[in-house]
Amino acid sequence: MKDFDIQVGDRVTYEILDKPDRLRFDRGRIINEIITNDYIGLSGTYKIKEHLRNKDIEILKIERIGEKGWYTVYEKKELLTDEEREFLKNIIKYYDGISRIEATLSSISFENDNFHIICIIDYPKKLKFENIKKNEYYTLKELGLEEEV
Repeated sequence: MKDFDIQVGDRVTYEILDKPDRLRFDRGRIINEIITNDYIGLSGTYKIKEHLRNKDIEILKIERIGEKGWYTVYEKKELLTDEEREFLKNIIKYYDGISRIEATLSSISFENDNFHIICIIDYPKKLKFENIKKNEYYTLKELGLEEEV
């Protein structure tokens, strides 16, 4: 669980996650609220950290009021742009057994569970892969590619 610095007075945007025990109309709902105490308005019964620990919610953005107005403390970023995701999908569909991806400054290696490299591809210069850390492994699930393979 990511440790968020949520304080009273923060404006928090979060998504109610799709869980089987969740009321149907709540699933996937995006809520933006100002925190007035340790509780969050999902049901009013759990503290914020309990909702995060139970994976009931996903924090999308935390904003705090300052001298010049609201500023962003945290914002969830998609790891891949649509173009980057499409590029990776088009490569993954031709290889079996890819389970993780590692990006360097100019190429991407596709590996299996045993860290054996299946292929290395130089990516086009127009794709920057800016939101992923270089030389760090990502699973297909982390990149949002697992369902599409």
